[in-house]
Amino acid sequence: MKNILFYLALFLVTSSLFAQQGINYKAIILDNGTVLQNQVVQVQFSVLENGTILEYKETQSATTDANGIIILSIGEGTPVSGLYDDIGWYNELFLKVEIDTGSGYEDFGTTAFKTVPYAIYAENGNGAKKLNQLADVNGDLTSLYLGNYSGTSEIGGNLDNSALGNYSLKENLNGSGNNAIGVFSLQNNTTGSYNTANGAGTLYNNISGTRNTSLGAYSGHNSIGDSNVFIGYRSGYNETGSSKLYIENTDSNTPLIGGDFNTNEVTINGSIAIIDGTEGAAKVLTSDANGKATWEVLSTSSVGQINDLSNGKTDTYSVFLGNQSGDADDGDNWNTAVGNSTLTSNTSGIGNSAIGYGALYYNTAGLSNVAIGTQTLLQNQNGNSNVAIGNEALRFNVNGNENISIGHKAGFETLGNGNIFIGHRSGYNELGSNKLYIENSDSGIPLIGGDFSANQVTINGALNVTGNVTGNVAGDVTGDLTGDVIGNVDGNITATHSGTADMKAYLFGSVGTNGVTFAASSSDGFTSMLMGTGDFKVSSTGLVSYTVIATMRDGFIGFITVDKFAHEFRITTYNISGAVENRAFDFVVFKK
Repeated sequence: MKNILFYLALFLVTSSLFAQQGINYKAIILDNGTVLQNQVVQVQFSVLENGTILEYKETQSATTDANGIIILSIGEGTPVSGLYDDIGWYNELFLKVEIDTGSGYEDFGTTAFKTVPYAIYAENGNGAKKLNQLADVNGDLTSLYLGNYSGTSEIGGNLDNSALGNYSLKENLNGSGNNAIGVFSLQNNTTGSYNTANGAGTLYNNISGTRNTSLGAYSGHNSIGDSNVFIGYRSGYNETGSSKLYIENTDSNTPLIGGDFNTNEVTINGSIAIIDGTEGAAKVLTSDANGKATWEVLSTSSVGQINDLSNGKTDTYSVFLGNQSGDADDGDNWNTAVGNSTLTSNTSGIGNSAIGYGALYYNTAGLSNVAIGTQTLLQNQNGNSNVAIGNEALRFNVNGNENISIGHKAGFETLGNGNIFIGHRSGYNELGSNKLYIENSDSGIPLIGGDFSANQVTINGALNVTGNVTGNVAGDVTGDLTGDVIGNVDGNITATHSGTADMKAYLFGSVGTNGVTFAASSSDGFTSMLMGTGDFKVSSTGLVSYTVIATMRDGFIGFITVDKFAHEFRITTYNISGAVENRAFDFVVFKK
C-alpha cells in the first residue's frame, strides 16, 4: 500500500472569459515516504452538501512531476454525478478526495470548503445575469421572490410583492404589495397586504393583517392585527392587536416608546433627556431658522408675525396659516383659516372661519361659515351661515344655508337649508331642509327627529321623565303629540280634563264581515283585520287620546262594543240575540 500525502488542496479560483471557473488542487504523492515520480494517478473529487449529500463527482488523470507533485483544476474533469455549474455554493459544502495509484481508489478524507468556492458564488450571482431573467413565480410578472421556498404558495398574479430570504412570504396566496426581507419574514402570510417586514422572522405569524411595518429580527412575530409599527429586535413580539407602536429591543410588552394610533397616544416608559451642553433648569427647547434646536431661557418678548412663517400670511382683516391656505383670497374679507388647503379657493366670501385640512376648500363666495375639522364643508361654494364641527361634517353641502352639523360626517350629503344634525354621522343621507337629527349613526330614523317647517318633533323610542313636569299637557303643545306618551311614572300625574270640545274627525272607515276595508268609503292611515269571530282590530300610529264611534253597516241589527288602546282599537260585533257574530260596521275616530 502506497503512502500518499496531499496538501494545498484549495487555494485559487481559475477562470477565463469563455471557460467555467475551476478550483486549483495541488498534492504531493509519496510511496512509503518516497516521492512517486513521473507516474500516472487517478483522482476522484466529490462535492458534498453538509458533508453527506452528494452534489457533484468527477474523475481526473494526472502525472506526477519529479517532485511527486500533481496540479489539477476541480471542475475540469470527467463528471460522474451532477453538473459542476449546478453546485449550490451558498450551502455548506465539503470536498472528498479519493486517489488511485494503481490498486484502486483510497479515501483521503473530507474537508470543508472555505473562502474560494464562496467567491465563485459571489462572482456568479448563482447564475443570474439580470433580475428579469429569473423565473417568475406562478406567472406573477410584478413580484420578486429570492430564496428557497420564498413565495412558493402564491396563486394570485401581478401582486407587486417583494421577498428576499428563505421561506419569506412562503404561504402567501394572494396578499399584495408586501415587502419581506429576511429568512422566515412574513412566512405564514396568506392574504395580508401592504405589509413591510425587515429582519429574520418579522411578522412571522401574520396571516391576513394589513399595513403593518416591522423592522428588526422577530419583531411583530405573533402579530395578527393591522396597521402596527414595530421597530427593534423582538419589538412587539407578543402584540396581537392593531394600530400599535413599539420601539424596543426586547419582547417586552411595555416598550421604551409605545403608542396607539387609534387614540393618537404615545407612551414613553422612561425619562426623556436632550443633552447638548446648553441644558439647564427652567429652559425650553427652541430652534433657529435652520431647524437647529438648543435649550434657551424662556423669553418674555413678543412673538414674531404670522407673515414670518413660510406657510402663513395675514393683513389687517384676514389670517391664513397652512400650505395653500387662502391662496386665492385678497386678504380683505375678514376670513380666518388654519390648516393645509383651508379656504384655498375663496375669492369673495366674507367672515368665514376654517380650521383643519381641506376645510371650506372650494368655498368661493360663501359668507359667515364656520368649519372645524378635516374636510368640513369641503364642497361648499356659495352656502352661507353654516356651522360644521367634526371631520367631514357637511362635506357635500354646496349652496345650502344656515345648517348646523356637529359630529363626524354629520350631514355628510346634505344639500338643503336650515338643518340641525347632532351626533356621529347624524343626518348622513338627508337631502331636505329644516330637519332635526339627534342620532349617533347614519340611520334615517333618528332617536330624536324633527321638522322645523311643520313644528314637529318625533321621538323614536321611549320618553322617560325624572322630576316634576308642569304646564298644560307637560308644556304647551300646539299640534299633534305622537308616540307612547307615558311609560313608567314614579310620582304623581295631575291633569285637567279638556272634555270633548274641539274634537275633529281623524279617521273613518267601513269594514266588511271578513275584516277587509271598503276603500271607497274609508280614509287612509289605518289597517283593519278580522282576529276571530266577531273580533276586529283597527290600527293606526296616530291613535292616542281619541274617541271612536261605531255602528252596524247596511241594515245589520245587533250590538257593538269598542275597546281602545294606544295605536289600535278592537270592535266586537253581536247579533240581536247577543251572540258574537261577524257583522259589517262603520266607524269614525275623533281627535283634538
